This record gives sequence, structure tokens and C-alpha cells, in this order.
Amino acid sequence: MNFYTIPATESFADVMAKTCEDIAKDNKCALSQIKIYLPTRRSIRSLQQAFLNLSNGKPRLLPIMQSIGDADLEEVNFTTDIMPDIPPAVDSLHRQIILARLLKKAWPHDYNYQQALAISADLGHLIDQIHTENLNIDTLSDILEFQEFSKYWEMTTKFLLLVLKDLWPNYLKENNKIDAGLHRKLRIETLCHHYRDMPHAYPVIVAGSTGSIPATRKFIKTIGELDKGYVILPALDMTMDKQAWEKIDDGHPQFLLKKLIKACKIERTEVKILSTSQSNDGRLFLMSEMMRPAIETNEWKRLNIPEFQSQIIEGLKGLHICEGDNDHHESMIIALAMVEIAADPNQKKTATLITPNRYLAMRVQANLRQWGIDIDDSGGTSLTNTPIGHYALAVASAVMDNQIQPLALLSALKSPYAAGDASFRNQVRSFEKNYLRGVRPNGDFNNLIKNSEKNAGFINDLNIIFLPLLSLQSGHHPVQTIITAHLNVMEELAKTNEMSGADRLWHGDAGEALAQFFITLQAQSEIMPSMSLGEYSDILKTLLSMQSYSSKYGKHPRLNILGQIESRMVKADRVILAGLNEGIWPPDSGFDAWMSRKMRTGFGLPSLEQKTTLAAHDFATAFCAPEVFITRSKKSDGQPTLPSRWLQRLQTVLYAADIPAKEWPQSNAQIYGQWAHALRHTDDIHPGIRPMPSPELSIRPNEFSITDIEKWMRDPYAIYAKKILRLKKLDPVDMDLSAADRGTL
Repeated sequence: MNFYTIPATESFADVMAKTCEDIAKDNKCALSQIKIYLPTRRSIRSLQQAFLNLSNGKPRLLPIMQSIGDADLEEVNFTTDIMPDIPPAVDSLHRQIILARLLKKAWPHDYNYQQALAISADLGHLIDQIHTENLNIDTLSDILEFQEFSKYWEMTTKFLLLVLKDLWPNYLKENNKIDAGLHRKLRIETLCHHYRDMPHAYPVIVAGSTGSIPATRKFIKTIGELDKGYVILPALDMTMDKQAWEKIDDGHPQFLLKKLIKACKIERTEVKILSTSQSNDGRLFLMSEMMRPAIETNEWKRLNIPEFQSQIIEGLKGLHICEGDNDHHESMIIALAMVEIAADPNQKKTATLITPNRYLAMRVQANLRQWGIDIDDSGGTSLTNTPIGHYALAVASAVMDNQIQPLALLSALKSPYAAGDASFRNQVRSFEKNYLRGVRPNGDFNNLIKNSEKNAGFINDLNIIFLPLLSLQSGHHPVQTIITAHLNVMEELAKTNEMSGADRLWHGDAGEALAQFFITLQAQSEIMPSMSLGEYSDILKTLLSMQSYSSKYGKHPRLNILGQIESRMVKADRVILAGLNEGIWPPDSGFDAWMSRKMRTGFGLPSLEQKTTLAAHDFATAFCAPEVFITRSKKSDGQPTLPSRWLQRLQTVLYAADIPAKEWPQSNAQIYGQWAHALRHTDDIHPGIRPMPSPELSIRPNEFSITDIEKWMRDPYAIYAKKILRLKKLDPVDMDLSAADRGTL
């Protein structure tokens, strides 16, 4: 068997590209005749770039590269030489909508479609996981015999049997569709039969996969058994001693790889190491010791001998740990570390930020913009966090139940997508001051027109623009009708004299993603129940929060932000691992809304800790880059945080090995925290001249109330603003009734 591994200290894509050339030479075939299966589409792009670098930018015919979708169903993108008779996969949004309707049988007396829609997404994931793990839903009834579960879980199990055994399969059969998880499994099985029955004449390679699902493990084993099959594993730990290897369990970064090579019936010692240069053995040793199984940590007592100390000190070179006081401080530290790379005089060095914390990534992006640096987050941006997403939700919520919603209406009118010149903006401000400040006005635009004189023309224009939605205020309507009205209002409010609303809205990455979302939603609207405008607004927010988009083209050529999966095949001159707090990285294992932990174990589903296993492998791989910055915040949202278990393990290893404090990674990274503080503080303070207003005697007040005199003694400028400048604080928008209002009533 041709099983290989590329050490975590190497650039997987670069070594892979060189290995493919060697394989082509050994098999006396062209590079373009090799077929490579990779875990994600992003890894394909990374490998394509590695081939380009290897040829110094010269064009060449590349191998056939396809993604097997190891951990993500959306990443599946491969073809076979034969056309299997496999029904098409059901659309994920379509399944979510149908399952939400089926959930009515679970809550016949307390059914809420919006809640059902949210939880049906989790039910869809459970269905795919059942297919992925080759489980039979019929065996779910067996776990009820143990009588170890509460009444709630028994009711949930009976409902799952009803939906997953009868209702949902019958629906799929009637529509000649299958679940996406089953569709992937059948396609991979077809691929296995294809290579087993008709061995390929040219080399076939599976690379970068951890074999996290049974179908992928089976496929890897099939390729590994071919004469011209090659399996290249990512970052298999060849340093760990045999005793520790045997004790690896769920949660360890090597757990899935151990499970994979066991399924392939090979020993770890049979796996060959691929490397284009001498690996950083010290970093590999340090990483292996950090991740030593808990039952074997007593072996850390031997680390204080000179041989191991020198290896650990060598592994600490290029490793920096920066702790921020809070989320903002951490994001500024990261931004400074990336700016330093961007300022490279030769314009060659690269930096990559890897974090599962998307809000931290957004903070870093915002901080970098102050230096004119715009970088892309490959993890995607939620449409609800974009200006056009805010605009869509605001328009849908501006008028509901024949009542103006001031905050939503102002959000729509003040959006950059709301067209209008300076005159329009002035009218919006005047309308806000006259009607939306204070207690909300009663009724819709028609009520304002009847009972007011100010801004009458502007209010009438708004009434015309929002008319498609105003006509749907009462009762329930088909979703298709509401979507059409919603889009008409969005486009009408956005149009200018030069451009139509459609041209202004549906362009750019975010606009195109939102347009595609509405197209999909319209296609599925026929199977959705009729609803009120308020219900539509709530459901739109729920569905939109599940949608994200990524920029089609990278922004900064040498800086980027990657999610954990995307980073597996990417190496940069500086790798920044951010958000190293418990609950963030590794993530909280959480809970399953549909099955308890005992139920998952009894049924045969993988434990919830598998998320920790995948996160640990991604961390361990990135940890072995030549220069690594690890960051965390001591407080998040004002609450103290706990360092990631991996940082705690690193600290314990350094203590056990008696490593001098000056060698610790924290000692050489404090300057970045100081720089981040310096950007917000200064010692050179020039206080402004104290204001000394001296109005003319004729305009000075000569009468004061008792409360004014008290305020005058405490804050004389407040009296100046009130009595001389005649300034009055505006009421809040959509203000609640005050005590004075209630007293008057």
C-alpha cells in the first residue's frame, strides 16, 4: 500500500505538488493524467496555486482535481466515469420547510411555524448524519427498551420514529428525491465500486482527508489498495511513542487518523514521510507532547532531561503568545501583527489569521481598514451582518399590523440603499423629529396624513412606496405574494433618477447572494403555509441568519482570514491562531436538540466531542507553522475567560521541562500588546481651554426655579444650554410612555 503523510511543519500544498510531479515521473505519465481527490474546494485552489508556484507562474496542464467533501456536504464536487442510477438530493431549504410542517404533529396544540423552521434545520443535520454513519432508523426503537431516559426523550424518540421512518421517507419517495447525506454516501460507494472493478490506468491520489466519515474511510482504503493508488494523510504524528498512540481516544487530534489507518488495516510505521525540506522536529515534538493522551501525562516528568529540554526550546522558536485585555485589544494585537507583514519591504511575506470566532474576524477586518487594508474572510459573512441584509429586514418590518414600526422604518430610510439626495435626507430627519421621536405614532402613513400637516408630501411619497406591503397588513397571504411585495418596495425605495432599484440592489457579492436567496425562497414558497406580514418578517430573519457568502475574489494579495477547514492546506510566513479560549477553540461540544448523549451512543452516532477532535487536529496542524502567533482575550463581553485547554497543556509541559522563563513564548510577544494600548492612549495631552460663556446682560435669565438653581451650582453649562442657547434634548425614538404621560392620562 502507498500510504504517506506530510508533517504538520511542512506546507501541505507545496509538498503535494512536488510529490505529484515525482509520481508522474515514476509512472511515466503526464501530470494531467493523474486524478486527485481532496477534502474541500478551497484545498483544490490551494493546490492549483502550489503547482503555479512550482512552475514559476508558467501555464501548464494540471491533474484532475475534485473534492470528496470529507466534513462538509456542500463541498462535495466530483464525477465518475459511470452514471449511477441515484435519485437527486433534496434541496436543504426545501427539506427544512417540509420538516417544519411535519413538526406540527409533534406540537398539535402549541405549534409555532417560526420555531419549527429553526429546529427543523437541526433535524435535517441529524438525518444526514444518520445516513453518513450508515445507521438504520429502525434500530432507534431499540434504545427505548433500556428505560434509562426521561419522559421527554421517550416522546422525542417516538416522534423521530414517526417522522423519519414514515412521514419523511414517504414524502421523498413521492417526489423521487433522497437526502443529501444518503446521496453523498451512494456516490462515494459508486466511486469505490468503480475503482475496485475497473482499476485506473493512471495514478489516483486521495490527499488531505482525515476520513471523518465511514464512506470516506472506505474510499481511502479502496484507493490505498490499488497498484497505482496513493493516500497522503495530513499531519500524522510519527513522533508519538507506541504506548501513547495506543491510548489515543476521542478528542485527540490524531483520533480520526488512528481510526482511518486502522480501517485501512495498516500500521503507523508503514506510513512513509514526505518532505521537501528538513522538518522542524522540535516543534513536532512539542506539539506531540502537548497533545499526549491524558492517561499518559505522567510521562511529562521525564521532560526535564537536557535532550528533551533542547528539543522543546528549539520548538518554541517562532512561537508567540499574546493575551489581550478584552476582545477589542485582542483584535488590535492581531491587526498589528498582520500590518507588520503587509509592510514587508519586499512585498513577499504572507500572513493568515485562523479562527472559528467570526465576530473576532470582523473586528480584525474593521481594525485593518483604518490603515486602508481590506482582507477577505473565507469563512463567509452572514447576510444579516451586511448593509443590504439590514435593509431587507428593515423594509419587511417597517409597517406591520397597520402600525408604523419607527426603528425599522428609520433603519430602512437611513440605509445607504435608500435612494435620495440631500433634500431626501433632510426630509427624513424632519420626519423623524416630528413623528418618530417620543411615543410611536398611532397607525400607518394614512393616519399621519389625516391627522397632521407637517411633512405631508413626504409622508404621501412613503405611503405610495410602501403600498404593496400596506395592502397586506391584514390576514394571511401566500408567501410568494409577500415576497413579491417586499422586493417591489425594496427596489422602489432604492431607485434613483439614474439607476433602477434592481440595478442598485442586486450587484456585488452580498447583493448577488441575497438575490439568490430570494430566488430560492420564491421557488420553495409554494410549500410554505400562508402567513401574516409579521410572521414573514420573523421567518425571513431566521432563514437569512443561516445564509452566508464569501467574496469571489481575494482582496489583499498576502493577507487573509481562514476558517479551520480552509486552513488545512495553507501555510503562510506568519500564522495567527486567534480566539484560544475554552468554548471558542475548542468549541463547546454543546447538545443535540433531538437526542441525548446516551441516546446518540446507544444509536451509534459519533459523540458530540468529535467537534473537539476536528478542532484539535486543525489547531495542531497550524501550530507547527514556522512563525505562529497565538492570541486570546482575558475578558469577553465583560466576563472573565478560561484559556484553551491546549494553552494550559503547553504551560504544563514548559513547567515540567523546567524551561527558563525567558524562553517562554509570552516573553517575546508583549510588545504587540503594548503597541495596541499605545494606539488608544497618549502621554502628550493638551487640555482644551475651559469654556467661559459670557452672554450679554439683556439675554441673561433673571428667574430660576429651585431645581434650576441646584443644577446651576452643579452644572452651569447645562443652564447655559437651556436658558441661553435654547437647546432641548430630543426624545428617544419609539419611546415608552413616561410617568408624566400616565399621570396625564
